[in-house]
Amino acid sequence: MTRYSTSPSPRRGGSGVPGRLFGALVLVALVVAVAWYSGWLPASPPLLAGPAHPTATSDDFEPASDQQSSDAEEEPGGLWSCNWAPTYNDDWHDDVLCTRGFESKRPILLPDSDFVTEDEMRQAGREYEAKLNG
Repeated sequence: MTRYSTSPSPRRGGSGVPGRLFGALVLVALVVAVAWYSGWLPASPPLLAGPAHPTATSDDFEPASDQQSSDAEEEPGGLWSCNWAPTYNDDWHDDVLCTRGFESKRPILLPDSDFVTEDEMRQAGREYEAKLNG
């Protein structure tokens, strides 16, 4: 009588090409994840990917009033805009980036607070923006 085994027979030479390929992909994914988490890779998409939003043309906008238009023309870069832009450097106080054209500032906001939430930083950024544009 012949006995058949239900367990697979051992293979010689490892797990073969598919197994090695899968292992290599897992290893690459792990290295990229560690590099991104530790800050070696940028958190934003690369510049070669193009803008996230379509570029607006001058035909898309009409000034709300002549006063607002003249204010923006007096300053070389227009009005300041401050937005939440976390740095992931364990310092919450510089997580707002203010830009005007090609000019940018990363102010230190709420320096007296030991812990700052995202909402508090957004509010402080809006106040700082109003101060810059005031």
